[in-house]
Amino acid sequence: MAANIQSAYQANLVPASFGGVGFFTSNVEARVGRRIARHEYPWRDTVFAEDMGRALNEYRIAAFLVGDNVGQFYQALQSVCSADGPQMLVTPSYGSIMAECVQMEAVQTIENGRVLTFNLLFIEAGSVLTVTQVAADTANNLAKASVTIEDIDLQYNQDATNNIASLSTGSPLSSTDPGQGIGASGAQPPSQSPATLDSVAAGQPSNPAPDPATGSLSDRGNAAAASNVDATELIAQYGGGGIGF
Repeated sequence: MAANIQSAYQANLVPASFGGVGFFTSNVEARVGRRIARHEYPWRDTVFAEDMGRALNEYRIAAFLVGDNVGQFYQALQSVCSADGPQMLVTPSYGSIMAECVQMEAVQTIENGRVLTFNLLFIEAGSVLTVTQVAADTANNLAKASVTIEDIDLQYNQDATNNIASLSTGSPLSSTDPGQGIGASGAQPPSQSPATLDSVAAGQPSNPAPDPATGSLSDRGNAAAASNVDATELIAQYGGGGIGF
């Protein structure tokens, strides 16, 4: 049974070659996938993976040549790998594809004088796009991207509005993303009364200590707490100098 399976597998294999020059293979790797642009935003747990199209297929082959005339085979393979333009690449299992030879590394040792090993890197040749095709594809991609950018911009503006409004109450900065806030874990700092320009100019502390006699805020502290105004009023009053949002 095992012999039959092995025979069927071997029957489907084809000799490896590039540009008509044959060689033996001990390992063939194929790398395929998509081109993904990774977008990560500061102070947010939100990410965006933008699909930029199919990635270039790569083929890494560990090959070798054996024989008394191994030098002649090496010259032939080196010549075709150095030639301009794509050639037909045939692999034992992955079939045939028009490819370009990016790199060929050859190693020969004294112990294995009749054996020459290679590390070959190929990429698919693909096809050339016309100017009309490129223009049409670019227009379509920009139309799709504009919707995505507008959605992100609206979300960012909404978060900024909520954060500015929270400054007047001293509450932590908010975000529509779950788990957001100050710190990656979403943990919030101890609540404090925000310092205003009026209280700072008057030399009043932003967090007045309780009166030892009554256990409540002193008159001076109450006055400082009562002087808190909305952040937008502070910007209008002082012209935004030295304050960044």
